[in-house]
Amino acid sequence: IEATDGKPKYAAVQTLITALKTASGQYDDALTDQQTKEAAAKAATQTKNDKREILEGGITALANGLMSATPPFSDADVLEAKFTLRAAPTPVGEMPTVIDFLATLGDAPGQMDLTWSAVKGRRYYDVEYRLNVDGAAWKRQDPSPTKSKTTVEDLQSGQEYVFRVRAVGTAGAGPWSDVSIKRAP
Repeated sequence: IEATDGKPKYAAVQTLITALKTASGQYDDALTDQQTKEAAAKAATQTKNDKREILEGGITALANGLMSATPPFSDADVLEAKFTLRAAPTPVGEMPTVIDFLATLGDAPGQMDLTWSAVKGRRYYDVEYRLNVDGAAWKRQDPSPTKSKTTVEDLQSGQEYVFRVRAVGTAGAGPWSDVSIKRAP
Protein backbone atom coordinates (compact mmCIF):
# COMPACT_ATOMS: atom_id res chain seq x y z
CA ILE A 1 0.00 0.00 0.00
CA GLU A 2 2.76 2.43 0.95
CA ALA A 3 4.74 1.62 -2.21
CA THR A 4 1.82 2.49 -4.48
CA ASP A 5 0.10 5.32 -2.57
CA GLY A 6 0.12 8.63 -4.42
CA LYS A 7 2.25 7.45 -7.34
CA PRO A 8 0.97 8.57 -10.78
CA LYS A 9 1.71 5.12 -12.23
CA TYR A 10 -1.05 3.69 -9.98
CA ALA A 11 -3.58 6.52 -10.41
CA ALA A 12 -6.16 4.13 -11.92
CA VAL A 13 -6.36 2.20 -8.66
CA GLN A 14 -5.74 5.09 -6.25
CA THR A 15 -9.29 4.86 -4.86
CA LEU A 16 -8.75 1.19 -4.03
CA ILE A 17 -5.32 1.93 -2.51
CA THR A 18 -6.88 4.62 -0.29
CA ALA A 19 -9.68 2.25 0.75
CA LEU A 20 -7.15 -0.49 1.58
CA LYS A 21 -5.05 1.98 3.56
CA THR A 22 -8.15 2.89 5.61
CA ALA A 23 -9.13 -0.77 6.06
CA SER A 24 -5.58 -1.65 7.12
CA GLY A 25 -5.61 1.07 9.76
CA GLN A 26 -9.01 -0.07 11.03
CA TYR A 27 -7.78 -3.64 11.22
CA ASP A 28 -4.68 -2.57 13.19
CA ASP A 29 -6.91 -0.62 15.60
CA ALA A 30 -9.27 -3.60 16.03
CA LEU A 31 -6.32 -5.96 16.60
CA THR A 32 -4.83 -3.68 19.24
CA ASP A 33 -8.25 -3.36 20.91
CA GLN A 34 -8.71 -7.15 20.91
CA GLN A 35 -5.24 -7.73 22.38
CA THR A 36 -5.90 -5.16 25.11
CA LYS A 37 -9.24 -6.76 25.98
CA GLU A 38 -7.68 -10.23 25.94
CA ALA A 39 -4.97 -9.13 28.38
CA ALA A 40 -7.65 -7.54 30.59
CA ALA A 41 -9.71 -10.75 30.49
CA LYS A 42 -6.68 -12.81 31.51
CA ALA A 43 -5.98 -10.44 34.39
CA ALA A 44 -9.64 -10.56 35.48
CA THR A 45 -9.60 -14.36 35.35
CA GLN A 46 -6.46 -14.46 37.50
CA THR A 47 -8.03 -12.05 40.01
CA LYS A 48 -11.18 -14.20 40.12
CA ASN A 49 -9.10 -17.35 40.66
CA ASP A 50 -7.14 -15.65 43.46
CA LYS A 51 -10.38 -14.54 45.18
CA ARG A 52 -11.87 -18.02 44.80
CA GLU A 53 -8.77 -19.55 46.39
CA ILE A 54 -9.14 -17.19 49.37
CA LEU A 55 -12.85 -18.04 49.66
CA GLU A 56 -12.27 -21.79 49.45
CA GLY A 57 -9.50 -21.53 52.05
CA GLY A 58 -11.88 -19.69 54.37
CA ILE A 59 -14.63 -22.28 53.84
CA THR A 60 -12.16 -25.09 54.55
CA ALA A 61 -10.96 -23.34 57.72
CA LEU A 62 -14.56 -22.85 58.86
CA ALA A 63 -15.41 -26.48 58.13
CA ASN A 64 -12.34 -27.67 60.07
CA GLY A 65 -13.29 -25.41 62.98
CA LEU A 66 -16.87 -26.65 62.99
CA MET A 67 -15.74 -30.29 62.80
CA SER A 68 -13.60 -29.84 65.90
CA ALA A 69 -16.46 -28.22 67.84
CA THR A 70 -17.58 -30.13 70.92
CA PRO A 71 -19.95 -31.81 71.02
CA PRO A 72 -20.22 -32.77 67.33
CA PHE A 73 -23.22 -31.44 65.42
CA SER A 74 -26.48 -33.32 65.90
CA ASP A 75 -29.44 -33.37 63.53
CA ALA A 76 -31.12 -30.79 65.78
CA ASP A 77 -28.08 -28.49 65.50
CA VAL A 78 -28.20 -28.73 61.71
CA LEU A 79 -31.92 -27.97 61.61
CA GLU A 80 -31.55 -25.09 64.09
CA ALA A 81 -28.76 -23.56 61.98
CA LYS A 82 -30.98 -23.95 58.87
CA PHE A 83 -28.25 -25.74 56.96
CA THR A 84 -29.60 -27.15 53.71
CA LEU A 85 -29.71 -30.91 53.53
CA ARG A 86 -29.31 -33.00 50.45
CA ALA A 87 -31.97 -35.54 49.75
CA ALA A 88 -30.91 -39.15 49.49
CA PRO A 89 -30.07 -40.00 45.87
CA THR A 90 -32.74 -41.95 44.07
CA PRO A 91 -32.07 -44.57 41.46
CA VAL A 92 -32.75 -43.48 37.89
CA GLY A 93 -34.96 -46.48 37.17
CA GLU A 94 -35.11 -48.70 34.14
CA MET A 95 -32.78 -47.82 31.31
CA PRO A 96 -34.37 -46.92 27.97
CA THR A 97 -33.37 -48.52 24.69
CA VAL A 98 -30.21 -47.07 23.17
CA ILE A 99 -31.01 -45.12 19.99
CA ASP A 100 -29.04 -43.88 16.98
CA PHE A 101 -26.76 -46.93 17.13
CA LEU A 102 -24.38 -47.10 14.17
CA ALA A 103 -21.39 -49.23 13.20
CA THR A 104 -18.82 -47.68 10.84
CA LEU A 105 -15.48 -48.86 9.51
CA GLY A 106 -12.57 -48.35 11.90
CA ASP A 107 -9.17 -46.85 11.16
CA ALA A 108 -7.40 -50.19 10.73
CA PRO A 109 -8.21 -53.64 9.33
CA GLY A 110 -10.34 -55.65 11.76
CA GLN A 111 -11.70 -52.57 13.57
CA MET A 112 -15.27 -51.29 13.75
CA ASP A 113 -16.27 -47.98 15.36
CA LEU A 114 -19.62 -47.97 17.19
CA THR A 115 -21.51 -44.81 18.21
CA TRP A 116 -24.93 -44.10 19.76
CA SER A 117 -26.86 -41.43 21.65
CA ALA A 118 -25.89 -41.22 25.32
CA VAL A 119 -28.37 -42.54 27.90
CA LYS A 120 -28.82 -40.39 31.01
CA GLY A 121 -28.24 -42.21 34.29
CA ARG A 122 -26.33 -45.14 32.82
CA ARG A 123 -23.30 -46.52 34.63
CA TYR A 124 -21.88 -48.25 31.55
CA TYR A 125 -22.91 -49.94 28.32
CA ASP A 126 -22.93 -53.61 27.32
CA VAL A 127 -21.65 -54.02 23.75
CA GLU A 128 -22.01 -57.36 21.99
CA TYR A 129 -21.12 -58.58 18.52
CA ARG A 130 -21.12 -61.81 16.53
CA LEU A 131 -20.59 -63.09 13.02
CA ASN A 132 -23.69 -62.63 10.88
CA VAL A 133 -24.39 -66.35 10.50
CA ASP A 134 -27.07 -68.54 12.08
CA GLY A 135 -26.05 -69.94 15.46
CA ALA A 136 -23.05 -67.63 15.98
CA ALA A 137 -22.53 -66.83 19.66
CA TRP A 138 -22.55 -63.24 20.95
CA LYS A 139 -19.25 -61.93 22.33
CA ARG A 140 -19.24 -59.16 24.91
CA GLN A 141 -16.71 -56.35 24.59
CA ASP A 142 -14.49 -56.07 27.63
CA PRO A 143 -14.08 -53.65 29.27
CA SER A 144 -17.57 -52.21 28.97
CA PRO A 145 -17.51 -48.62 27.68
CA THR A 146 -18.82 -45.76 29.81
CA LYS A 147 -19.04 -43.30 26.90
CA SER A 148 -21.43 -43.50 23.94
CA LYS A 149 -18.77 -44.78 21.56
CA THR A 150 -16.27 -47.59 21.35
CA THR A 151 -14.06 -49.46 18.89
CA VAL A 152 -14.31 -53.23 18.50
CA GLU A 153 -11.00 -54.76 17.44
CA ASP A 154 -9.64 -58.09 16.26
CA LEU A 155 -12.48 -58.77 13.82
CA GLN A 156 -11.88 -61.01 10.81
CA SER A 157 -11.45 -58.80 7.75
CA GLY A 158 -14.09 -59.42 5.10
CA GLN A 159 -16.52 -61.09 7.51
CA GLU A 160 -19.95 -59.57 8.19
CA TYR A 161 -20.73 -58.81 11.86
CA VAL A 162 -23.84 -57.92 13.85
CA PHE A 163 -23.46 -55.38 16.67
CA ARG A 164 -25.80 -54.30 19.50
CA VAL A 165 -25.61 -52.20 22.67
CA ARG A 166 -27.64 -51.60 25.84
CA ALA A 167 -27.38 -49.21 28.76
CA VAL A 168 -26.84 -50.52 32.28
CA GLY A 169 -27.88 -48.44 35.31
CA THR A 170 -28.46 -48.93 39.02
CA ALA A 171 -31.76 -50.72 38.34
CA GLY A 172 -30.18 -53.09 35.82
CA ALA A 173 -29.76 -53.36 32.07
CA GLY A 174 -32.12 -51.84 29.53
CA PRO A 175 -33.26 -53.54 26.33
CA TRP A 176 -30.85 -54.15 23.47
CA SER A 177 -30.66 -51.58 20.69
CA ASP A 178 -31.54 -52.32 17.10
CA VAL A 179 -28.64 -54.18 15.52
CA SER A 180 -26.16 -52.71 13.08
CA ILE A 181 -24.63 -55.02 10.49
CA LYS A 182 -21.31 -54.24 8.83
CA ARG A 183 -18.55 -56.09 6.99
CA ALA A 184 -15.19 -55.76 8.81
CA PRO A 185 -12.48 -53.95 6.84
